[in-house]
Amino acid sequence: MTGAWACNVTTANIKELKTGKDKDVTQPASTFKAGDTIYANAAITNNPGKVTVKMYITVDNAPGMTKGSTIPNSEVSMDVDHDGTVRYNFPTSTATKGGKFTIVADMLDESGSKNDTKSVSVTVEPSPSSEPEIN
Repeated sequence: MTGAWACNVTTANIKELKTGKDKDVTQPASTFKAGDTIYANAAITNNPGKVTVKMYITVDNAPGMTKGSTIPNSEVSMDVDHDGTVRYNFPTSTATKGGKFTIVADMLDESGSKNDTKSVSVTVEPSPSSEPEIN
C-alpha cells in the first residue's frame, strides 16, 4: 500500500500595509498636512502562533533631517497572536517643515528574526508657519 501526502506550509506574513487619515484607514491616503495624525494598518495573515510587529517612520527627504534616520518616538512594537490587524498612529507636528517619509512594518518571529517587511511612502506638507514669509 502506498500513500501520498500533501503538505501545504504557509508562513506568517504582512499581507498589506496601508495608510490613511482615520484609525480604520477606510479612506487610504499618502499625503498629510502638518498637524495631521498618520494612521497605518498592517494586516498579518497565515500566522499560526505569535509574532511581533515593529512599526516606525524613516526619513526619505526632509529639511534638516538625515536620510534613512528613524523619526524620534515613532517606533512601536506590538505582539500579534494568530491573524489580525496592527493599528499604528503618529501625530505630525503642527510646526513641521514637511518632507517625504517611509512607514515601515517589520514582522519578527518569537526568536526575534525578521520574517517579513512592508513599507509605504508618505508625504507631509509643511506648516504654513514653517515657510518663509513673502512681503
